[in-house]
Amino acid sequence: RVHGDSPDVSLSPVDRYIQKTLLKTLHAVGVQYKTLNMSTTFPPSFLHPFLNLFMNRDPEIRLIALLLLHTLLDRHGNTPHLVTMETAMKHCESDQMKRERLPDTQRSDALFLRKHCDSVLSYLYESCLEPSNHGDTVNAIHCALCLLCIELGDLGDFAVDLVRFALRLQTDLVEPSTEAAQIGKSSRFALHAMIVSLVYFVTHTFTKQDSELVKEIQNVIKKREKSAPYLLPKQAMKNIDIRTDVIANVAANIDEELLIDCDKLKEAMSSSGLDVSKMSTVFSPRLTTTGMDVLLTRRYSLDLSSLSIDVDSTASTPYMGRKATLLDKEPIRFETLKMALVLDEIHDDKRKQSILEFYRTAPFSDISARCRERATAFHNQVQHSLQLISQPHINTYSLKAVNIQGSNNNSIVDPRGIWSSQYPALSDYLD
Repeated sequence: RVHGDSPDVSLSPVDRYIQKTLLKTLHAVGVQYKTLNMSTTFPPSFLHPFLNLFMNRDPEIRLIALLLLHTLLDRHGNTPHLVTMETAMKHCESDQMKRERLPDTQRSDALFLRKHCDSVLSYLYESCLEPSNHGDTVNAIHCALCLLCIELGDLGDFAVDLVRFALRLQTDLVEPSTEAAQIGKSSRFALHAMIVSLVYFVTHTFTKQDSELVKEIQNVIKKREKSAPYLLPKQAMKNIDIRTDVIANVAANIDEELLIDCDKLKEAMSSSGLDVSKMSTVFSPRLTTTGMDVLLTRRYSLDLSSLSIDVDSTASTPYMGRKATLLDKEPIRFETLKMALVLDEIHDDKRKQSILEFYRTAPFSDISARCRERATAFHNQVQHSLQLISQPHINTYSLKAVNIQGSNNNSIVDPRGIWSSQYPALSDYLD
């Protein structure tokens, strides 16, 4: 399958190879076409399974999926200028990006933005937190965000949403969440570089070169150039790909002056003419049900063998005593709960295998006898049900008292069977 809904952990090497081959084929076909209508290019039946690939544990599959997203998003041929963060920053400074709106696309783009862009940003956000990301993957995520900025940034307040995206990612990297805590130091610094590059790209795309917003981001870049060049794209990408001890002695904690200040950025955006009403709301990823299942699987795939649930003792319940069971002797651990959840699935698999083995190896006479036995049992069950239905049924609504004023009120007329009811002829309704 090209875009699976389930985590790729269970895929065999052959399935992964087929998935990669199909994705590469889709990418090769997509290059030959040009997107005009976003809603037509990304129908929900394709988009949601496709977005799940951004959370795939195989970095190569994630990279191919992102390259396919570039092909489908880019309507102006800007992808070569956005391959790396450095080239994207240089070209946005020189204003070489083509971003004029194509005719008859504003309405369809606005519809796509309203329905699906939150989902696209949410999956790209979760893709940033994958511990196995390489430099190519981080650059591909940055390129996808820049393409979204070019193609849809002039609609509504989507440019502000991209800034909120970057600030939320910065917060999670500084104060590691469950997922961000698994990211290595080099990957963390590469994401900080991507954040600055993304905000820098957005500010140059929608504001003037001498605006307060551009100056604020340039100040952050200058501070990093002096004291922390490993937080800028050029050095950060080298560190994440080489994965050596170049930054081993660098502290994981980053000084606040090297980070983007949310309050200062908000003031600069307001002075530059951007609507900052949404800046007070923190960006929150919203995934589909399948995406949440994948995310929960990742979060609880950590080492939880020490997790246990205390079971109350027998004496702790004053109203109801119970016998000591295995739960009183052995604590419930995560592995125990996990096995309980997959026990039914294992049983079903064994049952399927036994049925297949029987039909493969058993003689035809045994198979025929087994089918005959099942058919006879079904026939007997049907006969028993028909007999129960055909028996006389006492209808309480058909009871009639013989002497209403007398004392013998319990005497009734003989009840009729359910099949003895007389119905009028169909012709009576047709006349």
